[in-house]
Amino acid sequence: HCNTLQHAATHCNTWPMSVEDARVLVSRGTTPSVSGTGYVWSADAAIMLTRIRPSEEFVTSILGGVKCPQALVLARDGLFKGASLPRLPLFSFFWGVAVTLAYWIIAGVHTVKTLGREPLRPEIPSKKTSIGSKVAFVYLLLCRRRVSQQQTVLFVPTGGHHVHLSDAEAVMSRLSPWLQETGGIR
Repeated sequence: HCNTLQHAATHCNTWPMSVEDARVLVSRGTTPSVSGTGYVWSADAAIMLTRIRPSEEFVTSILGGVKCPQALVLARDGLFKGASLPRLPLFSFFWGVAVTLAYWIIAGVHTVKTLGREPLRPEIPSKKTSIGSKVAFVYLLLCRRRVSQQQTVLFVPTGGHHVHLSDAEAVMSRLSPWLQETGGIR
């Protein structure tokens, strides 16, 4: 249970964020209640709770169909912080080989442990996520990135998962040259 915005921002979230970032999200995602006694989330919470997820084949066919240049902006201290390997840049060829090998080893061990009754499920990394589910998540994103035909990964040093909120200037400093290069800005 989170009693304050500070506590919610730093402890009740998969990715801790600053109070300033939490304020931005709250200001964008809430509206005054009908009774006028407070605020309610303006997004449909049921969307996030649905058990119906698109198949991986569907997701990869959509990603593979995008024909325009794409930029993926990641903060080095964000979602992939734990996926860094010594002397292997994120998303480099050899990093991909290492992630793929780790996934197949972990998936094989998991299959033997569960006698094949339970698939290894990718989960967004958090403090509670098993190493196997973290590796499966990184492998899933790596596979999705492979089908994206024109994707460029741009890194900023810090900013965590919400880098677009916490350091918009750093994001734009990386995006602006990319946009000029790809014809997005003339």
